[in-house]
Formats: sequence, C-alpha cells, structure tokens
Amino acid sequence: MTEYLKCYTTYVNNYNNAVQILTDLENSSEAFTAYLKTLTTSSIPGKGLYTYLIMPIQRVPRYILLLQELIKHTRPSHPDYEPLKVALKDMSDLADYIDECKSAYNESKHIVDLQKRIIGFPKDQTLIAPKRVYLKEGALHINELPYWVLLFSDLILLTILIPVMDGKKKKQTKQTYNFERLVSLQGADLVETTDPTSFSIRGKNFVFKCSTESADEKVYWQCAFSQSVLRKL
Repeated sequence: MTEYLKCYTTYVNNYNNAVQILTDLENSSEAFTAYLKTLTTSSIPGKGLYTYLIMPIQRVPRYILLLQELIKHTRPSHPDYEPLKVALKDMSDLADYIDECKSAYNESKHIVDLQKRIIGFPKDQTLIAPKRVYLKEGALHINELPYWVLLFSDLILLTILIPVMDGKKKKQTKQTYNFERLVSLQGADLVETTDPTSFSIRGKNFVFKCSTESADEKVYWQCAFSQSVLRKL
C-alpha cells in the first residue's frame, strides 16, 4: 500500500503553490472571495477550501498515529501485533520519503529561482543537477578581485551583485547577479594558509586565492566548503 501512497509526494510538493495561488486570487478578486464564502455558508455548509487542501498532507501522519494507537492496545501475543509493527515501519518510512522528496523539490526550486536572476548565465548550462545542493552565498575576494560567490556542493559560481531597486518605494527587491564564471569543484582541493583571512582552492585548471573581510568570515566559508566535494589539504 505504501508504494501507492508515494504519489502523495507530487501533491505535497505543490501544496504551497496551490495555497499561494488561492491567496492571490482572494486578494485580487472580491467576487472569488465571495464565492468561496458561499461554499461554507450555503444550505449544505462544509469546511473551507483551505481545510480540504491540507487534508491529504495530514493523511500519512494520521495513519502513523492510528497504527501507534493500535499497537499500544494490542497484546504482543495477538496475531495482528507483528503485522501492525511492520505497517507502522512502512508508513514511517513513507513519511520520511515524502519529507526527503519535499526537501529535494524545495532545493531545486530555489536553485531554479537563483538561475533566473543571474544575468548572462550561459544558455547551454544549468545549475540543476542530481544531488546538487546550494550551500552559501556572499562576498569573497578571489585573486584580489571582489565577487559575489554562490557556492554549491560541486561547483562555485562567481557573480557581481546587482541590487534591484523599486523606483516607487525605493525598496530592494530580489537580488540579481551578473554572471562572471562557473567552475566545477570536482577533483579540487581546499588549501589552508597561515593567514587568518585567506585560503586557496586549487583545481586542475585553476587556482583561486580567496580572502575574506574577517577571520570569522573565513571560518564560515570553510565550514560551507567542507560540505562540498572539495578535498581538504
């Protein structure tokens, strides 16, 4: 049964999108808001649409709670006891699987959003790749030049930060970047130095001498790089 329930991952992944669309429609259309209200105040009142949307999300956790209660009130000697334990394990594994898929989906969505905001990003390349994880971004001097660096688990992206300003409200909106260079970290090494604010990254065809504004920033970057494919020397 749990194999069939894996189809819930698609629904879970898109739940937030559905709620956002519904909220936007309510905020932009009084007629739509009024129509939603009639669904719960008619002669056959029911739950609101938001309530129905969350129900599939709650289904698997409720199965787990039900199985836990059944096991709690079933004697170990009863023939259903062991099958109930197996069912609980399978359902718990399913919940973990759905959570992992949701995390992977959110990670990919975030990376896609980043790529869309990088001006001049090569059309024949993509930041989306299996198991690629976004780790950190921030200011970093590389070979004495200032960059805004986006670090992923297997590559480093050098950009120039472009704050986007709203002409009316004078507010900074989503950040955009000018593309400079994309470099794979596969087979590269993280080289420590005695300088408290610098380190190096050495690859087959490149050497990056990196420097930070402070010793603390160096530690933050090194922690992030330690989660990448870089080998530490």
